[in-house]
Parts: sequence; structure tokens; C-alpha cells
Amino acid sequence: MKRWIEKVPDAKEIEVKSGGKVKKMVIISGIGVNMEGKKELLGSLVFEDRETLSCWREFLLDLKNRGVARVVLFVTDDFSGLIKLIQGLFPLSMHQLCIVHLIRNAKLHLSKEEFV
Repeated sequence: MKRWIEKVPDAKEIEVKSGGKVKKMVIISGIGVNMEGKKELLGSLVFEDRETLSCWREFLLDLKNRGVARVVLFVTDDFSGLIKLIQGLFPLSMHQLCIVHLIRNAKLHLSKEEFV
């Protein structure tokens, strides 16, 4: 049983050309920081279409099935429903919103003068 100090999951939407057609896909991956402070890729899964809560559920269940049992801290963006899903699957874990996502979001919604 591995223990993780921190787990940082993220999703990246991409377009893939297959059979002459372009399909939308999403890659969901997680990086963990283990008890020795080393980063490790915990896993990646590719799904057709867009990022959904069911994709996240499958990804997190896959991690649990492969032995990830205890995560101290999840760092995620504010994807709707993800925090509740994490709390249901890893009830002893803490959660923090990713500062990079917060800064990007602020930059999108604030004028240049307000952002500085």
C-alpha cells in the first residue's frame, strides 16, 4: 500500500486524427509526491469526447484498484463535482484548488490593470 503526500490530477483536451476524421479526446493524468518527496506519474487514461465526471470517476477508481489507498492532499482545478467525488473515494484526504488554475482564471476575467 503506497501513501501519497500529494496527488495532482489534471485533464488535457486534445484533437486526434483517426481514419481521416478528427476526434475530440481528453487525457486525464495524475502525478503523486510520495513520502520521500519524489514525484511519480500515477497514471493516465484517454477518453473520447470531453472531460466529464464519469471520466474522473473511472480514473480515480483505476488508481484505487492499482493500490493507491491514502492520499493526504489532492490539488485540482474547480471542475464541477470533482471535489465531492474525491471526498467519496478518499474520505480522509484534504483538497486544495490549484494556484496555477486560479491565476489563469483571474487573468481571463480581469483587465490588465486589475490583474497586476
